Amino acid sequence: MTALFAIPCVAISIYAICQFMIADSALKKLVPPQLNEGLTGKFVLGGLGLSPLTPLPIQTNYMNSLWAGTVAMLCFSLTLFSLGEAFGGWLGLLIFFIGVVSTIKSWKTYNENRNRKVVHRDVEEP
Repeated sequence: MTALFAIPCVAISIYAICQFMIADSALKKLVPPQLNEGLTGKFVLGGLGLSPLTPLPIQTNYMNSLWAGTVAMLCFSLTLFSLGEAFGGWLGLLIFFIGVVSTIKSWKTYNENRNRKVVHRDVEEP
């Protein structure tokens, strides 16, 4: 029974990590080098991942990582419950619900960015 939850948990976690790394490396190529140094460089995606200036493919990868991470936490919680670890299971379930709320908020921001109108300036200003 445990493997029923543990195997998808590992697979979905790997997918979430891959999506996060794809988005992170793509965004780090777009930002100035000063933002990629030190501690700031570790949190570039979290701060700019859903910015209206971030290209939509990067935002899509970031949202995929958020959704997959949330589902992976649910699978992890269910794995702990199946192992008889009630405290860890409930803690994982709490983290899952916090992740759902956060991911839904991020999804709304992503949809606003996806549906915004792009303004093209074809006329030179004097």
